[in-house]
Amino acid sequence: MISIKDPLKLKFYHKKFNHLIQTREHFPRVAMIYDFVQPYLTKPSTKVYDISTKNKVRFNFKIAQKAFEVMANNVIKLGGNNSNHPVLELPGALYAIICMDNKIARDRYFDKILNGLARSRQPGINWMLNRFSIEDRLWPNLQVMVSLLMLYLFS
Repeated sequence: MISIKDPLKLKFYHKKFNHLIQTREHFPRVAMIYDFVQPYLTKPSTKVYDISTKNKVRFNFKIAQKAFEVMANNVIKLGGNNSNHPVLELPGALYAIICMDNKIARDRYFDKILNGLARSRQPGINWMLNRFSIEDRLWPNLQVMVSLLMLYLFS
């Protein structure tokens, strides 16, 4: 269902839904579950239940990849600047990006969340890191993002 959504209009519950919930809670979980079950899904004998046809079918990795792009774009295009909101939202994009199979796409999206984009709703991890001094410390969620960033860079 996520793969066919417009990243700018993606809401899990209703119009007044808080964007931070899906980017902090739902997107990382979707990506973590996928990462955990992906080896099983690649087995030729594995079938999954297709809710639209009510039949068991082979898992569609192309649709999964599109869903990860939608989740990453949702964070990038709907983020909130000049606050800790980008920090809160970034796990939703980073986990989705790590699940992307195409290295070129994965690197392109990663660059967007690392460095931000001009006139973007997501200023980038580097912008956030540059806003703190040693005395100010880091938001705890930014410390988690730095850990994830290191995992991505060295994997």
